[in-house]
This record gives sequence, structure tokens and C-alpha cells, in this order.
Amino acid sequence: MEYNIREMKKTEYLILKDFLYEAIFVPEGVLPPDKEVVNLPELQVYTAGFGSTKDDLCLVAEVGDKIVGAVWVRIMDDYGHVDDETLSLAMSLYKEYRNLGIGTDLLMTMLKLLKSKGYEKVSLSVQKSNYAVSMYKKAGFEVIDENEEEYMDMQDELLDRFGDIPRPVENLLRIAALKAEAHRAYVTEVYINRQEVRLTMYPKAKLRVENIPELVAKYRGDLKFQAGEAPVFHFIDQRNKNRDCDPMMEKAKELLEGLAGLRKEQQL
Repeated sequence: MEYNIREMKKTEYLILKDFLYEAIFVPEGVLPPDKEVVNLPELQVYTAGFGSTKDDLCLVAEVGDKIVGAVWVRIMDDYGHVDDETLSLAMSLYKEYRNLGIGTDLLMTMLKLLKSKGYEKVSLSVQKSNYAVSMYKKAGFEVIDENEEEYMDMQDELLDRFGDIPRPVENLLRIAALKAEAHRAYVTEVYINRQEVRLTMYPKAKLRVENIPELVAKYRGDLKFQAGEAPVFHFIDQRNKNRDCDPMMEKAKELLEGLAGLRKEQQL
């Protein structure tokens, strides 16, 4: 596919909101948030007043006359904030243009531009399960901090500051909480749809395996355990026809808490 990488024009800055939305990572089986989520103060730092300082830089990838991806940097107090001298980076492409090498080219072009302008460091924040993690590592990014709890504290802060949390943001916070709980339970992958939850375990998970039958029996045939190199717990709701993923997200949380309770180090 032929494409062109160029600097974003000032008249195009408004479309950064579109690419900010595309940058929100949504795990498989989870409904995406409403597009209004980009107007929340926590996300506005990525785009508000873009172009107003010398550190605001943006490149776009263009196929024909269509902008299909963007990578931008600025000094901002975002999730990947290091200090007031280090640029933070964000990037995304429309789904149909991913996995074609465009993102890698876009990222590398931005890194070369920053180097030519004398910048020494750039940072970003990315969820561990995001497909783009390997691309960032290949580009030279290194992990300097891993936050197991991720965004779990954000909900209380949002409630204190803004009252009721919009549903799309609440969903993102629930996903982050599930990921934190999965880490505690030695779960490497969580799959959720309207009727089922599938939890894939770390092969060397330190669980009290003798208590697994008791956990499985608790769900009266809805929960199955599949042993193997990467053990799997598979829950299928055979009694209800769910309209959305909410019930299964709650069930996933319950299952993860149950598995976390089997950790060997919790034995007295």
C-alpha cells in the first residue's frame, strides 16, 4: 500500500481527537466507549491547545487524500509522564490500516525528527496487552515502570472531582481493575463475551491445585477447568441470555478473586 508521511497542518489539528479515540485500547469482547470520552479532562491533555508550544509536534500517514494515522508528542502530565522536560508520545491508526507497517514507519519517522531537533528522551504509556507493545520495544523503548494496579485509583479520584462517572469511562476503569486482579491470580489472558469468560493461566502459576475442584464445583457445571501447558478456566452462562458483557465482566471479577484466593503464598 502506498502512503505518505508528513507533518500535520495547523488546519488539521482538530482531527487529533479522532486519533485519540482510536488510541484507546479495548480488549476483545468488550464494548468500546462512546466517542465523547475524549472530552474528559484526563484525556484532553493529549489534544487541547495543540500547536500552542514549540514542543507540540505531529506527523500523519496519508493514503491518497485520507489521513489514516497520526503520531504526536508534547510535554504533558499524562499517564506516561516522566518529568517536565520529557516529551510524551501518542499514536494510532484506523483499524483497517494496522498491521501493514504504516505504524512502525510513522513511529520511526517521528523518532528521527525528534533526534534531529535535539530531543534526548520521549516516553509513552501502554497497556501490556496492547498489540503495539512489541512495536514500541523494537523501536527502542524500554520499560521504566510497571504499575500492577494500573488505573484502579482513578475511579475514586473521578468520583470526588466530577460526580457520577460516564458509562464509557466506567467500563475502561473496570477493565483496568480486571487486569490488576488477573495479575494477582496468575492469569495472562482474559476473554469475555456476553455468555462466557475464559481465563488463561500462567504455566507456572503457584496455586493450591488441590482446592481447584472445590472452586469448579461452586459453579454447578458452568465452570470447566482444562489442564495443560497453559491451564484454562472456562465459564459459560447456561442459564441467562445476556444483552451485553456487563454480567460476564462481574463474573470475571468474581472468578479472578477466587483464583487469587488459591495463591500458595496466602497459606498461613
